[in-house]
Amino acid sequence: MGRISIRFRGLFLERGYDGFCKEEWIAGHKRNIYLLLRHLGMYEAQEPKVYEHTIYLESKKAGLWYPVVKQNDRVRKGQLLGRLEDMFGTVLEEFYAKENGVVFYYTGGLSVKEGDALVAYGLEERE
Repeated sequence: MGRISIRFRGLFLERGYDGFCKEEWIAGHKRNIYLLLRHLGMYEAQEPKVYEHTIYLESKKAGLWYPVVKQNDRVRKGQLLGRLEDMFGTVLEEFYAKENGVVFYYTGGLSVKEGDALVAYGLEERE
């Protein structure tokens, strides 16, 4: 018997009508994604965590970015996430977590321009 090879490129889900966004439709999307991930063996035993809110930190100045967190790190409110320095080592700005969360991504490059994304993290809880 031959072997079937399937290449997964994406998933298009469609529910609803007239621009509405009902809670039961969102729950249905989440359930479908959960079932697909389980089918593909992309997680072991639990449903993936969905973060409803994300904080994006951006540079207000150009400089050199020194992150102290990595992807998937858990951060606590008030924890240092990284600092921006000038070419001479003077700290221009330090960035601290505004809430508890998990780091989704951070900029790994050294030089950043004004407005560049530095860190994004999902909130575990809202105050």
